[in-house]
Amino acid sequence: MKLFSSFLSIFFLVAIHFSFNIGSEKDVSGTYGGCCVESKVVLVLNEDQTFEYRDHSDVNNKITTSGSWALDGNVIQLSNYDAPQKIHHKWRVEKNGKAIKSRKGLAFYRLVKECK
Repeated sequence: MKLFSSFLSIFFLVAIHFSFNIGSEKDVSGTYGGCCVESKVVLVLNEDQTFEYRDHSDVNNKITTSGSWALDGNVIQLSNYDAPQKIHHKWRVEKNGKAIKSRKGLAFYRLVKECK
């Protein structure tokens, strides 16, 4: 009986381990914004690790900038950009790379990958 319970415990541990999506590097490059509507905030992540960021949510303070990006686990970090004001520079990947979200102060953004 002790052997059976040990075997059962090991089986469940292995099953739980493989139930999580560990996976390899996500393909996060692409255009993120509003799906099927024109978005005021757009982030384009190019395959060469460069990005273009456009935030036209405030008509009086439109932001358009570009720079480089890096993926660290589930976080996209934007760097080497020149913008007149602070931008959302840290984005968390969700839905297996189909969406990204960010928070800056009380502004919460969630962008989805371009609809096809």
